[in-house]
Amino acid sequence: MLKAHNISVALGTKKLLGNVSVNLRPGKINVILGPNGAGKSTLLGCLAGLILPSSGGVTLDNMPLADMDYRARARHIGFLPQNPPVYWDLAVRDLVALGRFPHAGRCSKACDDAIIDAAMAAADVTDFAARRVMSLSGGERARVLMARTLAGQPRWLLADEPLAGLDPRHQLQSLAQMRSMAQSSTGIVMVLHDLTQAAHIADHILLLKAGQIFAAGVPGDILTARNIEAVYDVSAVILKRGDRLVIVPQMSD
Repeated sequence: MLKAHNISVALGTKKLLGNVSVNLRPGKINVILGPNGAGKSTLLGCLAGLILPSSGGVTLDNMPLADMDYRARARHIGFLPQNPPVYWDLAVRDLVALGRFPHAGRCSKACDDAIIDAAMAAADVTDFAARRVMSLSGGERARVLMARTLAGQPRWLLADEPLAGLDPRHQLQSLAQMRSMAQSSTGIVMVLHDLTQAAHIADHILLLKAGQIFAAGVPGDILTARNIEAVYDVSAVILKRGDRLVIVPQMSD
């Protein structure tokens, strides 16, 4: 279990999160939604152990993240930030291989190589393994950075807008990969903006407004016209296509 216990985060006099508590189970896809400035990325950073709350705390299997060795934490939690910078113009495969750093000395080279190759295949970046990272498009680079995260084989994958910059095919491929990981007991937590995609992929939704959880639960209960208007200040047409929701936001009158 990955749990946040009454966490608050303040930046000066501005409160980014206020007394937020969540209980997240492995094997589920948890999607964090909310308007710009709602605290989505801040909450994700706290859950990854990268942002220290002003009050409260985060635990993984009842152990405080703040007490965990950074390498042990990295073996458990893979974090993919929004628009992460790349500082070195490495070959793609060498960058993906950095995902094995938390496991250094725990696996043979052949084992590491097999895991790196599998991560590259899962992110569909095998074909440009020898290319330099700086030569890639934004979407290609995003897939490489996802492969680096997958190479760490984390028990929890935390991703901030992982679909941004991806074309439709690779968006669907990424969502399918996350569903496969969840079915293998990996816990997934990600920030999304597309409400239809969230309704399609999420087992559980956290809907944030002004640094607090406005609603939490299964998509059909949370993504209602009333909640969408209250949180986003837009109206919404909600359609059903089979068992899937299609959500079309519209400007409120």
